[in-house]
Amino acid sequence: MTNELVPLSPKLELVGLAANEAASAFSFDDYARRKSKNTVRNQIVDLASFAEYLTAIGITTTAEALQTTAVAWQGVSWGVVAGFVQWALRGSFATGTISRRLSTIKVYAAMAMQAGAIPPEEYTKMQTVHAYAGKEADRIDQRRVDTGVAVRKGSKKSEPTEISDEQCQQLKRHPDTPQGLRDRLLMCLLLDHGLRVGEVALLTRKSFAKKGKITFYRPKLTFGRRTT
Repeated sequence: MTNELVPLSPKLELVGLAANEAASAFSFDDYARRKSKNTVRNQIVDLASFAEYLTAIGITTTAEALQTTAVAWQGVSWGVVAGFVQWALRGSFATGTISRRLSTIKVYAAMAMQAGAIPPEEYTKMQTVHAYAGKEADRIDQRRVDTGVAVRKGSKKSEPTEISDEQCQQLKRHPDTPQGLRDRLLMCLLLDHGLRVGEVALLTRKSFAKKGKITFYRPKLTFGRRTT
């Protein structure tokens, strides 16, 4: 009786490889099924940007391939990911956009690593690539401005539009008609309670069942239901 390991037969190795390939395909599909349509749609926009960068450096691929197959990630290293961040900065992407896209890249890179398309050591190094936030992002943006590089694509503002207390009261003034009362309530929910438009749209009569409290669903957060 010995404790020597018996090497796998070539047939078993092939079975193992086939199982890994099937599992990798399932992991991409399973991930997409678990996410909302908006999340999947936003992520393909992120991956389209990454695919544009990859094509520019000689790795031809598509956003659809990156979102559905592990093999599309072959050749992606931590240096490639770090280069994407710098490319996005030069391309006038907002720092928040860069952060979100980097997060998406890491999510799919993890699945590609599990499938064997990315070496584990490369994936570990990818985790050291960080985007910019807070004061660090402000400093990066100021340096981009100083060198003549725009800090945002499109017309979307980086800061919210503030309104005065007087303007807030004006927005809540509506006639005492059924529609006016409805509109007044909507503005109170948005302005006084800080609910998002999507959260207000999901409210039902049951949301106001408890006296002095509003129960609402917050789809943007993991824990969902909130009471105020």
